[in-house]
Amino acid sequence: MRSSSVAVVGFVWLGVAVGVGASGVLAALRPPGPQLILATLTVALLLAGALVGPFRRWAETVDLRAVVALHLTRFVGVYFLMLYGRGELPYAFAVPAGVGDIVVAALALILLVAVRPTGPWGRPLYLGWNALGMLDILGVVATAAVQGVTEPGSMAVLTRLPLNLLVTFLVPLIIASHVGCRAPSRPTSRTAAVRLTRSQLSYPITPKEKPMLTAVQDAPLVAMFKQTFARLTPDTVMPLPELYAPDVVFEDPLHRIEGLAALTAYFARLNAKVESAEFVFGTQVVGESEAAIEWVMTIRTRRPRQTIVVPGVSVLRFAADRITSQRDYFDVGAMLYERLPLFGWMLRRLKRLVG
Repeated sequence: MRSSSVAVVGFVWLGVAVGVGASGVLAALRPPGPQLILATLTVALLLAGALVGPFRRWAETVDLRAVVALHLTRFVGVYFLMLYGRGELPYAFAVPAGVGDIVVAALALILLVAVRPTGPWGRPLYLGWNALGMLDILGVVATAAVQGVTEPGSMAVLTRLPLNLLVTFLVPLIIASHVGCRAPSRPTSRTAAVRLTRSQLSYPITPKEKPMLTAVQDAPLVAMFKQTFARLTPDTVMPLPELYAPDVVFEDPLHRIEGLAALTAYFARLNAKVESAEFVFGTQVVGESEAAIEWVMTIRTRRPRQTIVVPGVSVLRFAADRITSQRDYFDVGAMLYERLPLFGWMLRRLKRLVG
């Protein structure tokens, strides 16, 4: 399943949620009606992730940082506190839920900016944040349910737009993302995380692996790969059939693409959206059937006109003179999140403070 397909389903779901919220149906419900709706949507989302193969495979490839970024929406806690100040939400719900959500959202922002999932502290910090966030959201749901039973009128604002989207859209997503959140894997000698430095690309490898990894320093297929991606424009004709196997699998933090036809279509769409894309290649480690290549990508976009520079690494596996698998690693935050209005400014500001 493509990310675009998931996005379409998500927007349809959001549209239905907005329509239901605007109709006033939720405002007429009494507890446990809203809670049953929330529970049903959450269970349905979890079952889809467990039983629907294409959706499960897509979810398994989602960058952990993208999952964490979803929880920045929990800055809605600021609005809870504002509503309490105006007398529209009770203290028993607004203050604990508001402060808890703000803390979880702020910690998510710090993780995105300052902590690599595969870094030395990545695993414990991401696991700790996930546990804290799960406890907070379950506490919010439980408090809202109790308050809705004991003082139904005090929670009326949560049954009207825009806050009724918490019940019909956002909270099910948040709970499901906590349940499905995968812990960052620990680097090992055989499945090592790539560590990019200024001068080298290093892998924790065993002595037995080292001769294989240095057996071939510049295979013809690797040379063709570098030549193909050196510079791309909308008019570039890419020799993909000569480079990739028919059943190639391409993955990066945002996509998983299976098959040469789908990959060809993806590159065509990508090239059409940019003025140019250039790759400057650095350190490479090449073996008999795999390679890791360091690069710096410079993209010049048309609308808006800007230049984006992102370092990354491509890990290739090949057989019979064709690439069978390509996995690209790069900083999604530098490429996407920092380009968002206001949010991007916050990320850049926090990076300067942390640095």
